[in-house]
Amino acid sequence: MDSKGYTALHLAVWISDIPSILILLNKASCPIDIQSASGQTPLTLAVAKGFLEIMKILIDRGADIESKDSLGITPIMTAVQNARLGAFYVLLNLGANIHIKDRNGCGLVHWAAYKNQVFMLRVLKDLGLDLEDLDMTNMTPLHRAAVSNAVNAVDFLLFNGVSVDKQDLKNRSALDLANHNLAEGVIKMLTEYSVMPDYIQNYFGYWNFCYWIGVYYVYYNYILPETIPNLFASLIFNICIFWLIPLYILNKYFSAETLESSTINPFQKKTLKQFSSKNFKTSLKQDDYCTTCNIKRPPKSKHCRFTNKCIINYDHYCFFLSKPIGKGNHKIFFIGLLIYYLASSIFLYLSWCSLHYKTGPYQHISTYIISLIIEYFALNGLCKTMIFLAVLIIWYSFWYLFLEVYSISSNLTVNETLNLHRYRYLFRNYICIDGTMKVQYFNRYNKGIVKNWIEFIIN
Repeated sequence: MDSKGYTALHLAVWISDIPSILILLNKASCPIDIQSASGQTPLTLAVAKGFLEIMKILIDRGADIESKDSLGITPIMTAVQNARLGAFYVLLNLGANIHIKDRNGCGLVHWAAYKNQVFMLRVLKDLGLDLEDLDMTNMTPLHRAAVSNAVNAVDFLLFNGVSVDKQDLKNRSALDLANHNLAEGVIKMLTEYSVMPDYIQNYFGYWNFCYWIGVYYVYYNYILPETIPNLFASLIFNICIFWLIPLYILNKYFSAETLESSTINPFQKKTLKQFSSKNFKTSLKQDDYCTTCNIKRPPKSKHCRFTNKCIINYDHYCFFLSKPIGKGNHKIFFIGLLIYYLASSIFLYLSWCSLHYKTGPYQHISTYIISLIIEYFALNGLCKTMIFLAVLIIWYSFWYLFLEVYSISSNLTVNETLNLHRYRYLFRNYICIDGTMKVQYFNRYNKGIVKNWIEFIIN
C-alpha cells in the first residue's frame, strides 16, 4: 500500500495488468472492493480508464457497482466525469442508479457540466435527466460549469434553454461565479450568448429581396448613367443579379442529406454484447457514434443540434437559410455565396467609379480620399444606405467565402477547419527523435488543390 492507500490491486488495474489482477484475486485473495485512502475501489479505477475487460473481471467476482468514495462518487459518476461511454452503458445495464448524488448533492448532470463533457450531457439529456437539477447549495449544472470555465458545457446548456438567472443559497448566479473565478470564456458566453432572432431567419428572404431591389434601383437610376465606360462591369453585375433569385430558390429547395436515425443504440448494443461475450479484442470508438440518432456516423458527418439530425459531410448551419449545409446542398450554397459576393463587390466598384468621375482631375491621394467622402455624403439617403450595406455584406461574405475556398482546397468542411481539435481522424501519432510519442495534424483527405476541387465539383 502506498502513501495514498492504493494497493497492488489498484496499481494493477490502473496499468491494465490483467495477469497480475487475476493472481491477486485468485491466489492472494485480495478483497474485491478494497478501498484506497480516498475510498476508491479497483472498479472505480477500471471505470475511470474505460477498461471493460477489467470491469468484467471485477464485476463477475462481486464488485459493488454502487460503492462510494470519500466524496460520495460512484463508478457511474466516474464514467460520466471521464466520458467513458462504454463503461457508462455497462453500469446502466447492470442497474446502476443514474439519480445518485454525491456528498454535495451533485448528480451526473452536475459532474458532466463541471468536467465539460458535452458528449455525456447529450446522453444524460436523452435519458431524461434534468439539466437544471439542484445540488445541496441550490447550484445548477450551469453554476458548476461556470466555476470550472467549461465553455462548451455552458454553450450546450444555454442552447437547451436553461435559466441563467437562477441563484444558489448565497444568491449567486452563474455569471457571478464566473466573475469570481475569472472564467473569461464563460463570462463572454453568458454575456454575449444569443440565438439569431426568428424574425431574421423567417424573413431573410424578404430582407434579401428588399436589399437587392434597393441596390438595383440605385444602380439603374444613379450609377449606370455615370459609369458608361464601365459597361463590362455592368454586364457582369446584371448577370449576377439575374442569377440571385434562382440561386436563392434552389438553396431553399435543396437540403443536406441526413443519416436515418434508429430506435436501437448501436454503440450500447455492441458494448453490452462485447461485455457479455468477453470479446474485447476490438475496441469501440465512441466518437464514431451518435447517441441521439442511435447510428454510427461516417467521417465528416456531424449531429446538427438545430435540426436534431446527423448531416452527411456537415459543413455548417446557415441561419439565413434556416438549414444545415452539407452533402446535397453544399455546391449550390457555395455558388450562391460566390454570386452574392460578386454582385455586391461589383455594385460597390461601380459606386466608387461614379464618385471617382465626380472628383475631377487627378489629385493628391489624401485630397482624393477627402473628395470621395464629400461626394459620398452628398448622395441622397437611399444611395448612402445601399452603399453602406454593400460594404457590410462584402466584409462578411468575403471572410466566409475565404473560409469556404480554404476548406474546399484542403478537402475539409468548414466545421472541420474551425474545430480541428475535435476530430481524431485528422491527426496521427509519430515518434520523436527522443523516442516520445506525439500527435501531429495530418489531413488524410487532402489530395492536392486541383483534385480536391474536382472531387468537390463531381461529388
